[in-house]
Formats: sequence, structure tokens, C-alpha cells
Amino acid sequence: MINLIIDADGMIRQIAADATVAILAGEQIVTVDAFDPALMGRAMARKVKGKWLVEPVVPPPPPLDQVKSQARAKVIAFADQITARITGQYPAAEVASWPTQEAEARDIVAGADAAAAPLLSTMAADAKTPLTDYAQSVLVKATAYRQVVAAVKSIRDDTDVAINAATTAEAVGAALEQARQAALAKAATLGLA
Repeated sequence: MINLIIDADGMIRQIAADATVAILAGEQIVTVDAFDPALMGRAMARKVKGKWLVEPVVPPPPPLDQVKSQARAKVIAFADQITARITGQYPAAEVASWPTQEAEARDIVAGADAAAAPLLSTMAADAKTPLTDYAQSVLVKATAYRQVVAAVKSIRDDTDVAINAATTAEAVGAALEQARQAALAKAATLGLA
């Protein structure tokens, strides 16, 4: 037998050493057959047919707007995980230079001289690769990365529409699962699995 202190609503506040411990106004000591201390503050005691029973408190579900907001954050985090399969292989400064590299590569392929592409010229020289070859490889990688970004954006947009249309938490969960499956399938087709 275990003595518990409960408040006026029946919420279990603590285990009482014995039935004579001092309690606050509105509290009472009840005796139950068993109690899991992990339920402290998350269980209630109620009297059924003269006997005290302990029941876990089931919190109310969060509001749908909160569920949707959390779902959108999960979609963005998952999108970041997918794109990090590419960007995570490079230092942040190099990733930040990708738009400059691409612009310079386009200039070189269009016939500009090396002076028009100082970053790319340096990188090609360091790689001991002809500038035009290096520019072509940058454009191939840029095109591939754009395909990934476009796929991620499309899936995120589709998921956002589904989340906005959802009228239940279950529908939000289904939209997230559909997005996850679509993202994994697209990642596989883009060689990111």
C-alpha cells in the first residue's frame, strides 16, 4: 500500500511517507495498492466503489494551428537534411561562393577572358585544370544542385498546401508522411539516397 498526497482535483502531488504527514488546504492523503513514481504530476487518483485508483492524465491534444506550425518546421528541417547531403560536403564559405562561381562559369563559357572570372580562374589554376573545363564542371554541378533545390521546393510547397488544407492532426501527420516518402524517392532519383 502506498500513501499519496492529492490536490483538490485529484492530481497526485507526492508520495506520503505515512498517513500522518502534514498536507496543505485542499489536499488529502489517499492509499492505493501501487503507484509508478514516473507518473508523479501526470496522474490522478479517483475513488471507484470505495477504492482509490491511479490513472494517467491524458493531456489535451495541441491546437491544430500549433500542430501545423510544428509540421512546417519539420518539413523545413527535413529539406535541410536532404540538401545537406550536398552542402555538408563543403565548407560554408565555399557553398556561399557557388552563385559567384556559376556566374563566372557562365561568363567563361560565353567567351569572356580569365579576368572576368577571378574566383574561377584561381580555383581552376589550383586544380591544375583548364579554365573552360573547370567552368563546364561548375555549370554541371550548378545544374544538378538546382534540380535538387527545385525538387525540395516543390515537395515543400505541395506539403504546405496539404498542411493548410488539413482539418485534423491526423491529416497533418499524413501530409508529413507523404512529403517524407516523396522526398526520399526524389532523393534516390537524384543520387542522394
